[in-house]
Amino acid sequence: METKNKRINPFKLLANRTIGLARTNSQNVGLENTYDDYLSGVTGKRLMRRIAGGTYMPVEGYDIEPENGKDVITTLDVNMQDIVETALMRMMVQNECVHGTAILMEVKTGKVKAIANLGRQSDGSYWEDMNHAIQKGEPGSTFKLATMIALLEDGYITPTRS
Repeated sequence: METKNKRINPFKLLANRTIGLARTNSQNVGLENTYDDYLSGVTGKRLMRRIAGGTYMPVEGYDIEPENGKDVITTLDVNMQDIVETALMRMMVQNECVHGTAILMEVKTGKVKAIANLGRQSDGSYWEDMNHAIQKGEPGSTFKLATMIALLEDGYITPTRS
């Protein structure tokens, strides 16, 4: 009997790339790529001896039992993920963006609750094609705003004095 594995995504495309894509060309991404050694487990093996009639018998004492892979537990929240992806999609379509990223983090703990990455495809649709959050590029005014807020909060400047 031949074993066949089938991938089931109970939440369809939610966090699809973040969780991971198992590709036939072995260019896996996401958590599945990062933690592949932990998730894989060990394939069992059995030494077989050929006997008369072309049949095989297992040789006792030469079995390697299979081991299940480990579990990876994330802080992603499926409900928050749905909200973040929907909001990002709405903004992307409304503004005809090339790509966009939204990351929702619980500030107190640093737990990432949702990650959404969308890029415009050649047909104009949007798809989670790449992790744009870690791509090199011009940060624009995002860092200027964060720096300004930090300076204001720490009292180095005031709204009337620069």
